[in-house]
Amino acid sequence: MSIEDMIRGELNGTTDRQDLPIPDAVRRRIDETLAALVGKAADGQDMMQGGEQSKHDAATLPGRRPAARSPNRTRRLAIAFVLLLLSMSVWIASNPQTVKSMKPHISSIFGWFGDAGVKRNLPLQKTGDLPILAEVKNNGYILRIHEAFYDGLQVSFTYTFRKEQGEIPPGTYVIPDFQLAPSAKKLLGSTRKFDNGGLHEGYAAGVVKYFVQKKLPNSFDLEVNVPKFGMSEKDNYTVRKGDWSFALPIKGEDHSRTVQWDEPLHAERERNSFDVVSLRMSDTAAEWRLRLQIPLTARLDMVKQRESITYRIMDEDGNELEQTGVSKSGRDTDHGNPAPPDALHIEDVLTHTPPIRNGSTVTVVPVYRTMTEVNGQFEAKDAPMDELAIQVPVD
Repeated sequence: MSIEDMIRGELNGTTDRQDLPIPDAVRRRIDETLAALVGKAADGQDMMQGGEQSKHDAATLPGRRPAARSPNRTRRLAIAFVLLLLSMSVWIASNPQTVKSMKPHISSIFGWFGDAGVKRNLPLQKTGDLPILAEVKNNGYILRIHEAFYDGLQVSFTYTFRKEQGEIPPGTYVIPDFQLAPSAKKLLGSTRKFDNGGLHEGYAAGVVKYFVQKKLPNSFDLEVNVPKFGMSEKDNYTVRKGDWSFALPIKGEDHSRTVQWDEPLHAERERNSFDVVSLRMSDTAAEWRLRLQIPLTARLDMVKQRESITYRIMDEDGNELEQTGVSKSGRDTDHGNPAPPDALHIEDVLTHTPPIRNGSTVTVVPVYRTMTEVNGQFEAKDAPMDELAIQVPVD
């Protein structure tokens, strides 16, 4: 179980498991600190057994010397510490500048927390105060929705969450629980939800996005329920209930398309195989579906050695494309114990990058990742599986 999953579990389901994951560099920093703080208590959270795979297994680290605290107290202190670190680290990952260097007012939250595809391809407000598309007050807190768009691949909006009186203390981590209302679930169909946020000048701000698989009207009302939010305050974390539900008018056009290839994109070496299953694009993002197949015995050995597999997507110039919200699911072809020699582990991957320029060729390759300790610090060492690299023509 990843650190983020542990935090969200402690918040009793404050958001669903498909929220936007913390960037890899930040997650590694969090896990390194936690490993040093709680040692084997953190290692015991690992739930990768047999054919099960955490969607963030790359963050799991070897255990360190046990801390001299009781398990429950150690766990609570560790979670509180990580919550505090998260509240600072998300900002650092999104923008290397400090909060003090920001303008007095955020002109666009998409410009702050939005991914590269949104920033490059969506007209963003540059100056002036944020617009307010919806506002709800309840139990001493105000939720405001500021920006929204639909482009065929995603429905996204930005928000701020603040106290009616006073400010949210620095170092606090806030997670509003955005839930699609039944009418919105019916309208959007199958979706994947990601969110990201941070603290700015005494209030929380963030982006929520729903990646959709069906064509939607050019205008519609998106009904969202917000029955609670999670908040860390110093060494405590709480879930606070209320009702900040809202109906948001959405306008946009479906600019999505599926990239077609003459034949399936497939690479194979011995018993390892890799496929680029599909690619969809809109004005702001590209949605990749990948599939890796390896021997189950190799997968089990990787778990023991604290190894994992990530995926690298590079443009024609060899630049690695930013990925938003990598989601993985794994399954085995045989659950025998011990694993039969011919058993396989299959991993399906969903990830998003900025849109790809037409006429270009993108390289997609699986990468072995090993966490090693160097001078007391954990580092990720990557080894691309070049024999499985696939050249993806985008026409």
